[in-house]
Amino acid sequence: MSRRKGELSPARIDLGWPYQIAVADTAMRAKPFEEWRASQERLKACERGHTVYFEGEFWHVVCFADAHAALEFKKEWNGVNFDPADRGRGTRWAVWKRPYAEPPLGGWRRR
Repeated sequence: MSRRKGELSPARIDLGWPYQIAVADTAMRAKPFEEWRASQERLKACERGHTVYFEGEFWHVVCFADAHAALEFKKEWNGVNFDPADRGRGTRWAVWKRPYAEPPLGGWRRR
């Protein structure tokens, strides 16, 4: 899969914005899209994120460089912590292998 020139790769996003919050598609669509974008801009989220699939639903992953901003976004949008290590690999990249216990903010490797 190719990217456009200058576009951030998923690995670069994981390094620069390690605090990631996953929000269910239904929760995201419960409020106007302008509110979604405004809260991302206010909390200085990464311009790109991920979308993963888990148990019949899409989840939007929003990435932050600051842990406090990520926690505020999590509370505001009813999200869950997302560890990039739980993403699928290869062609199954967008499948979320979500663990039973919620990982700490920043992933298990950051502890």
